[in-house]
Amino acid sequence: MRLTQNLSFKLLVSFVCLLVPVLNISAQIKSQPYLMSAEIEENERMNRFISLKSEAYALIGEYDKAAALYSLEYDTRELAGEKTGELSAEELAYFQTFQPKAAIDYILKRAAREQIIIINEAHHRPLHRVFVETLLPGLHERGYRYLGLEALSSNRKDSLALGNDTLLNERGYPLNSYLTGIYTREPQFGNLIRKASRTGYYVFGYERSGFQPELERDEAEAQNVLKILEKDPDAKILLYCGYAHLVETNIAEGAANYGKSQWLAGYLKELTGIDPFTINQEVLTYRPDSTLSPYYPLIETNRPAVLLNDEGKLFNGPAGFDKYDALVYHPNAKPVNGRPDWLYRAGAFRAYTIKKEEATIACPCLAEAYSEEESDLAVPLDIIEIDPDFKQNTLVLPVGKYRIVLKNRAGDQQILKVDL
Repeated sequence: MRLTQNLSFKLLVSFVCLLVPVLNISAQIKSQPYLMSAEIEENERMNRFISLKSEAYALIGEYDKAAALYSLEYDTRELAGEKTGELSAEELAYFQTFQPKAAIDYILKRAAREQIIIINEAHHRPLHRVFVETLLPGLHERGYRYLGLEALSSNRKDSLALGNDTLLNERGYPLNSYLTGIYTREPQFGNLIRKASRTGYYVFGYERSGFQPELERDEAEAQNVLKILEKDPDAKILLYCGYAHLVETNIAEGAANYGKSQWLAGYLKELTGIDPFTINQEVLTYRPDSTLSPYYPLIETNRPAVLLNDEGKLFNGPAGFDKYDALVYHPNAKPVNGRPDWLYRAGAFRAYTIKKEEATIACPCLAEAYSEEESDLAVPLDIIEIDPDFKQNTLVLPVGKYRIVLKNRAGDQQILKVDL
C-alpha cells in the first residue's frame, strides 16, 4: 500500500512539474492578434510609419505588399555601404569579373574556418529568415552551437539573462507575444527558431537592455555577445541582425547615423579580436521600386548566390569596399499555388489548400496554422488571409498535424484539423 502511495505521489509531483511552466507562460503572456488587410489599412500609426505597415503585411503572408511598401531610406542605404544610382564604367567592369556560385555551399565551406558569422535581414522580408533556416543544419555540423537573435526581447529583471523569454530553449518555439519578441511573431521567424531548437542550438538574445543605459545600442549588443564567449571561449556563433548592424568599419565623423559611431560587428571585433564573417542578404534582394540595387539585374541565376572572381575573392561592392564581407543574391520569387517558391524549402514543406466548402465562416478571414504539439500561445507556422473568392487559400507547412484557425473581423472562428 505504501509503495502504491509513494508511486502516486511521485506521479503527481511529475505532473505538477510539467504543468508549472505552462501555468507560468499563461500567467505572464499577452497574446497579440494578427491584423487583417483592412485593419492594417485603417491603422493610423501604421499609415504614419510605413515600415510598421509593411511588417504587418509580412506577418500575414502578404509578402508582395510588404516589399512594395517599404525600403530603407536613401541616406541610410548609402551609409550602410550600399551602392545606389548608376554604375560607372569602372564599377561595371569590376563587377563583370565575378560569377555567381551557390550561396549555401560557399557559406558552409567558409564557416569551417570562422568563429563568428553575422548575417542580416530586412525586417519585412521573411525570405531572409527562411534562407538562414536552411543554413542551420550545415553550420551545426561545422561546430556552431549558438544562434544570437537581435529580435528577442531583452530581460528587464535579470542583467545576465540573454533574453526575456527564459523558457524559449526549453520550449523550442516562440510565443505570439512581446515576451519573446516583436519580429519573432512572424511565422517564418518562428520556423527559424523551431529549426534551431531541433538542430541543437542554444538560442539567445543580445539586444541592449535597460541595464545598459550608458552604452550605445550596438556596443551593448556586442557586450551581450561577449557574455557567451566569456563562458565558452571557443564558441562558434551565428548572429542574426537587422540591416546595417553587420557593418564592420567605423562611421565617418559627422555622418547622420542615429547617433551611432559604430555598428555591432565593429564593436565585436574590437572587444574580442575576432574578425566576423559578415554577410549582407538585404542589398541583393529584389525590390519592386526605384531602390533596386544596380547590380541586381546583372545577375543571372535561379538560386541564392554569392559572387566570386577567379582569385576566389567575394564580391561585396565596389573595389576597395570593406564594410562587410559578402553579398547574397536572392532571385525574384516564382509563385507556386499562389505562394512564393522559397516557402517550400526545396520540397521540405508542403501545400495545404483550404477549399471554399470547408469554411463555415464568412471570408475574408485569416487562416492561422498551429502545430498540434504546441500551445495556443505559439507563433503560427503559417498565416494567410483568404479572400472571399478563395483565390488565395494555400498554406505552406512541414509534415505534421495541425489545427488551422479561421478568424474574421466579425469575431467568428472555426477550427480545421489537418494531418499533412
